[in-house]
Amino acid sequence: MKRLGTIWRLIVLVGLISAIAYLALHHEFLRRSLLEREFLRFSRLAPILFVFVYAAATVLFVPGSILTIAGDALFGPVWGTLWNLSGATLGATLAFLRRDMSLRIGFPEPPGSA
Repeated sequence: MKRLGTIWRLIVLVGLISAIAYLALHHEFLRRSLLEREFLRFSRLAPILFVFVYAAATVLFVPGSILTIAGDALFGPVWGTLWNLSGATLGATLAFLRRDMSLRIGFPEPPGSA
């Protein structure tokens, strides 16, 4: 069981390093105009997609300032702030749950606990 966890962590690490290397080599995908066009292509689903992207980035330790500026630029100061706060809160909740679940899996229950 412990070996399976190690393999899973290694796969996630390789995936993250691959994604970072790909974006470093193809940084033209990170231009504001391209991101705006792709998000607005989803029209009404764009804010929901942005919140999920922000939450995933929070869990994966991506700096939030980049996404915060992008949210304000894409949706305006009022709606951008709302979507930024929603994504950050969801991401923090998911990060806490991930940590809580890893502690439960990693350590057995103490004897006598109900």
